[in-house]
Amino acid sequence: MFALVFFLLLLFFCVLLTTQSLSPELRKKYEEQKAIREEQNKLLYEKVHNSALKKAPNDYMEEVVAAEKEIHKQVLERRRNEELDQERQRLKSLAQQEKGN
Repeated sequence: MFALVFFLLLLFFCVLLTTQSLSPELRKKYEEQKAIREEQNKLLYEKVHNSALKKAPNDYMEEVVAAEKEIHKQVLERRRNEELDQERQRLKSLAQQEKGN
């Protein structure tokens, strides 16, 4: 029992130290992924919560899976749009720099 508790504490501190030693870029990416997961969970909960009480368990699970797929597509589309916007901004700034030179 003591060994299990010791191992879990050791694992916790290793994870804690690893996340604390992440570079700013990796930390930012980790935080973005965490925010995306939280957003997906929130959207999923909102989408299926009200109808869950009215349906049988199998229907509910099918709805959860369908909602997860739809939410995943929406989040991916949003991220793709954000990346395209960033690329457009980068290209605009490069064009302005070229125009300035």
